[in-house]
Amino acid sequence: FQAEDGIRDLVRSRGLGDVYKRQLLDGLDEIPLYQRAGLEIFLRNFRTACPGVQIIAAGEPGQMTLFRSAGLVPAPIAPWTSLDFSFYLRNWSRAWRQNIAPRLPRRLNDIDSTLINAWLLPGLSGLTPLECTLRVWSAYAGDLRSNSLSDMLEAYLKRMLSPPEQNTAEQVAITWIEQFLVDKKTGPEANRDMIAELIDAGICRPGSTSRRITFLCPAVGAFLAAKAFSGSGVPTQIVHASSVIGETLLRFYASLADAGDAVRSRLQKEDPLTQKMILSCARWLKDASAGSTWKSAVLAGLAQILSKEEYAYGLRLRALSALVHAGERNASQLFMHMLSRPNPHTRILAALGLGGIHHEEAVTDLIMTIRNDQNVLVRQACTLALSVLGDDRALETLGRLLLQGNEQAQSLAASALPCNIDEGHQMLRDALEMKKAGVRRAAVLGLEYVHTSWADTHLEGLKLEDERCGLKGSPTKVHNIKNITLAGGDLKLYENQNEGIKTLIRDIMKDYVEVE
Repeated sequence: FQAEDGIRDLVRSRGLGDVYKRQLLDGLDEIPLYQRAGLEIFLRNFRTACPGVQIIAAGEPGQMTLFRSAGLVPAPIAPWTSLDFSFYLRNWSRAWRQNIAPRLPRRLNDIDSTLINAWLLPGLSGLTPLECTLRVWSAYAGDLRSNSLSDMLEAYLKRMLSPPEQNTAEQVAITWIEQFLVDKKTGPEANRDMIAELIDAGICRPGSTSRRITFLCPAVGAFLAAKAFSGSGVPTQIVHASSVIGETLLRFYASLADAGDAVRSRLQKEDPLTQKMILSCARWLKDASAGSTWKSAVLAGLAQILSKEEYAYGLRLRALSALVHAGERNASQLFMHMLSRPNPHTRILAALGLGGIHHEEAVTDLIMTIRNDQNVLVRQACTLALSVLGDDRALETLGRLLLQGNEQAQSLAASALPCNIDEGHQMLRDALEMKKAGVRRAAVLGLEYVHTSWADTHLEGLKLEDERCGLKGSPTKVHNIKNITLAGGDLKLYENQNEGIKTLIRDIMKDYVEVE
């Protein structure tokens, strides 16, 4: 369901049998802010009227309180993994060859999808499905100007709309965003014939009322509105509106113009406990226009949050995520300094940050930290960073830990290798064939994080094979332990030496273990 149009149809679906035991409410984040007051009441009434129906609602983070009040349990949507992106590229290539390539000029029909996918895949990490689609489409169409989301949307609109239609779309976007965020009833008049063209092109759709036009993809509408505001500035009401669509508009605006006024206006209302405003402005860093006057203030604020150890660890982790997502290579100096700090949480954040920004010069320091640091969580963060960096020294270190380290080191290495699709997965597969049981056990641990068919097949095979408890050639010749009974009797002490341990094992196998 699109919530705006279909929310009233839910009650009508009662009594139609098991088909409607589960209802999906999609697009709750697209309901205008002034219409959201009754949403909690609706959800409560619906749950009361249809107690046997499971509700799956899709909304934005700002609606979490509403969902909890209505008795729903919020659950974040997992981002795409490297495997997801790989599968997506494979499916896109197949669909492009079958449906698009035959209609293109020969110069565009002869592209090698394997080379394009190999070039695209490393840069897709962290992107949303929309961003991934736009980047892949631009790469295949040959009109990709940069990796900026604004440039990719610009290329998409040029493919879909003529210049007059784009102008009309901007007018419609201004009306839509003002109705959505501030309930403004009037806006620039748009040509009705042009609006029909936008609907036919799949850009817009009619809203729930005759006077409303909405966008099939809200991000496209937000981008068009940002373009329209880039010459005059964003109205203050929109700057402070609490909505994902408003945040998206401001991100696009920051990529098209200097958003310094908007940033300063937001930071004046900062909450010192949550640092909500600076974290929201940090999302604009990645695509910020050249010469933006506000970037240094936001970067300094993020560095301060990371450096202050009295801040909550979760808040510092969010600041780290913002810096990594922004692609700020200069953050490496901050992370390298943090790696030597006495606080283990600070060192964990530093290692994750160095891996996140792919700072290959940090490999030596990460290896030394793994060798010398006493905190296992710090060592785990360093192994994850090495796996993401993935150069020869990093992978050689992880391989040595897996093959020659103690049990803990083997577990850390095996848990990190799934982060590296190219080499890490193969290293785990090879480890399954090793003679050392500890190496094989660690490899199984790592494969639990590799969600592929071949990994599932290997794990299922190992599950069946491991019903044998004794290794091949074991002197006990035990193939299956049925049960162990620790019977009562006289207390017997065993010397804590090799002979004592062997005697204990022999006694258990002789008296208490029923074998086949």
